[in-house]
Parts: sequence; structure tokens; C-alpha cells
Amino acid sequence: MIKSKRIKLINIMITILIIVLLLSTLDTVTWHKLNPITEEYSSTIDIYENMSNNIKMKDAILSKNKELKNEISNLNFDADVLQEDIMSLLYIHSKKNNLEINKIIFSEASSVIDENNDVSIIDTNITFIQANVNFKCSFANMLKFIEDIKGGNKYVSITNLYLLSWNEEVLDGTIDLCFYSIPE
Repeated sequence: MIKSKRIKLINIMITILIIVLLLSTLDTVTWHKLNPITEEYSSTIDIYENMSNNIKMKDAILSKNKELKNEISNLNFDADVLQEDIMSLLYIHSKKNNLEINKIIFSEASSVIDENNDVSIIDTNITFIQANVNFKCSFANMLKFIEDIKGGNKYVSITNLYLLSWNEEVLDGTIDLCFYSIPE
């Protein structure tokens, strides 16, 4: 009787050992086939994680989109366009009058204001940019350049003219110009 109990116990232990070994060697795909609820659970978890990642990605994209829209709205495209127009105008007139431009410095675009720092005109879209132009040319060509600038555009004013040096036929100077942008 004792032997039969031992044999039964050994048989049970061997059976349990074989079952454990079989279960440990089964891969997850086979396990999921044997247990469809576990497969559905894993599938649901994967779907949830993908959905969660998609929502996080959407939030990041929307946040970046909002940030870029704010950045675009803060940019002053009118000032950039106005500077390109000014450089084009100065290039045309400098080539026409043999004037060598060494450097152009632009100020920030500003609204037109009166002495009391109030907007002088109801339409606040009137802006101006000041340009400081460093040049080299003859005196006669400088006068022609000034006449062309004044005559060719009614929205330009010359605020200062500095002669830095004058050697024989060539003079170095700086001219301060104010360009106005008036919407039509």
C-alpha cells in the first residue's frame, strides 16, 4: 500500500512536470490559440496603446500647428516686402547713377505717429522704414541719385545727408531715407 501511494505520488509529480515543461515550451501564438480570451485581451491592449499613441501624436501636432500659426502671425511680412522693394529701388537708381552702395541698414517698421505719440491718421496701416545707405560716388552722380529718388517715388523722404570724405572726384557719404508704405 505504501508502495502504491509512492508510485501514485511519483506519477502525479511526473505528470505535473511534463505539463509544466509543455506549457513552458509553447510559444505565445500557440498559447493564444489555446486560450482565445488571452489573445483578445492582448489585442485590446495593443489597440488601446496604438490609440493612446495616436492621441498623443495628434495633440503634439496640434500644439506645434498652433505654435507655428502664432509665429507666422507675429512675423511682419509687410516689412520684409518693403525692404525688398527698397533694395530694388536703390539698386536701380544706384546703377543708373554710377553710385556704389557699400551698406544698407534698415530700422524696424513703425506706424506713423504725431508729436503726441498718437496715431496721426485713423488708418494705422501706414508704416515707414528708415534706411541708412552708405555710398561712394562723384558729387554730380550723388545729386542725380538724390533727384531720382525724390522724383521717382512720392513716398520717400530724405532726412539726412552726411559727407564723410571727399577726395578729388570721389566722395564717401551716408544718406538717411524714410520709406512710407501706404495701403491703397
